[in-house]
Amino acid sequence: MEENEQFIGFADFNSFDEIGFYPLDLKIECCSNFLYMTKQIDKNGVSRNRLKLLLLDPFCKILEAVLFTSSTYFDNSLLN
Repeated sequence: MEENEQFIGFADFNSFDEIGFYPLDLKIECCSNFLYMTKQIDKNGVSRNRLKLLLLDPFCKILEAVLFTSSTYFDNSLLN
């Protein structure tokens, strides 16, 4: 995470489509996935919340990981 970023919490989801993530040609069926929200406060004191999707492939000889960050800002109601 970035220096001025705070972890808010994990979020549950049923499918990648539900969170607006469309993996198309990615082979991620066996990847562990973690969806969480982070918060940054901008210069004006506005909270900027983003969803982050971490994918881990434990079956590679060396662990492979990729992090996707939403381009949209969300409010805290996503965690409810």
